[in-house]
Formats: sequence, structure tokens, C-alpha cells
Amino acid sequence: MTASVALPLVDLFAPATETVNAWRGRCLASFARAEAAISVALVTLGGPVPLLVGQRQAALATRLRGRSDALDACAALDAFGVHDPLRRFLCHGDSRVTLDRRGRWQASFTLLVPERDGVGRRFLLIDEAEATALASALARDRQRLVCALERLGPFSSGCATPPLRTG
Repeated sequence: MTASVALPLVDLFAPATETVNAWRGRCLASFARAEAAISVALVTLGGPVPLLVGQRQAALATRLRGRSDALDACAALDAFGVHDPLRRFLCHGDSRVTLDRRGRWQASFTLLVPERDGVGRRFLLIDEAEATALASALARDRQRLVCALERLGPFSSGCATPPLRTG
């Protein structure tokens, strides 16, 4: 005679999804800190502050180029700009979490992009090890950028900042 034993179902997806979302949040926080430092630097340098983040990075690069004291900041801005494709997926992409047989997660991000003939899709597939490496590189490059801007003047949120209007 065989006895049937009910095994409790373990929900592995919920903790994996929470881990992916926590990683995504840490990365977005790095982007937000860098973007705030870039915006404050633009305000401090005077002139218009563009609406879009990529335009702000380009405007800051233009304003810093040619300044002998801004070589580190220009290099840091370029290094941070390498992460922009990741920012697009994390900010605007839809994500799905899958697990392999060992319970390790993978996240797939789908990004809708305008194209001539309608809307296209771009995909990013990332696993735990890649995610950890990307978050570390992003944090490193963000810190390098913020520090380089701080050395140039009171640009970051850690320094005296010019008054910003809200609303």
C-alpha cells in the first residue's frame, strides 16, 4: 500500500521577483542620484536645463568640454553614459522573472520603442550574476561622476546647491 503525502508548495517566484525588483530599485536610485547631480550642475553653470535626461548629459558635456579643470568630470560623464541603455529598460521596460532548475532567477525586460512603421520591441535578458555586476559598475560610475562634479564646484546634493523651484 502506498501512502500519498501532500508536499507543501513553495512559492519560489515571489522571493525571486522581490529580489529582481530590489535590484531594479537600487539601480534606479543610482541613476536618480547621478541625474540629480547633473541637473544641479547645469543649474549652477547657468543656461537652460533640457527636459530629457540624455539632453541634460549632452548639455553638461558641452558646457564642461574645454575646461582644463573638468577632464575628470568629462571622463566620468562618458563612463556613466554607457549605462543609458540599462536605464531605458529599467525605467520603461516590462519585466518577467523566470527560474532555472536550481532556483536561480533570470529577468527579461521588454521595451517598446517607436519606429517608422509603428512600435518595435527590444529585449534584455539578465541573470543574477550579471545583475550584481551591473549594479556594482553602475554604483561605481555614479560615485565617480558625483565626486568629479563635486570637485568642480557646489554641484551635488551634498554641497550647497542653488535654489530649485518646485511645482
